[in-house]
Parts: sequence; C-alpha cells; structure tokens
Amino acid sequence: MPPDTQRESFLKRYEEGPALLRAAWDEVPEGARQWRPREGAWSAHEVIVHCADSETYGATRIRLLLAEPEPLIVGYDENEWARRFDYHGHPVDLAFATSSFFDVDGTEV
Repeated sequence: MPPDTQRESFLKRYEEGPALLRAAWDEVPEGARQWRPREGAWSAHEVIVHCADSETYGATRIRLLLAEPEPLIVGYDENEWARRFDYHGHPVDLAFATSSFFDVDGTEV
C-alpha cells in the first residue's frame, strides 16, 4: 500500500474510533460497566474515561510537535491518573463528547 493510501486508511480508522467505542459500550450491560475483571484491571467505565484523557493529551502532544522547535513529549502513568482522577466518578457521556471533539489530525479544536 502506498504511504498516502496507508495514511488515509489509518486516519479513517482513527476517525471511526469514537463510534466503535460507543457501540461497544452500548453492548455492556449497565450493571457491569464499573465491574473490574480482576485486581488492578480497569472497568469498561474506566477504559472510556481513559480514552478521553488519552485523546486530550494526544492532541496536546501533536500541538507541541507542530509548534515547538524542540518539543518535550512527556509520558504519564495512566493507572495513577485513573486512581487520582477517580475515573469511576467521571460522567461517561462527557468522556464520549471529549473523545469525538478532536478532528482526525488533532489540530481542530
């Protein structure tokens, strides 16, 4: 696959992500959405909120790469964020709105 075609394919898959995530969420019974399958594992609710955080931080990283001459891209401990920011306390609808707010290339906000 030529690089431009491959890029378009990746962008299309990325663009479809929020709808696929929502469809998967809708299939989880309401009573199981905050259930954790084992100690240290995340619930479906926490995964959705993590996706919103990851999307937000990813957009910031893209902006840094585009705007700064020597950008510093810093990682984060997603398990610590889930604990510290109480992902179960976050509204899932807000997380879905956040995940679909960013344009595919991360520059339209």
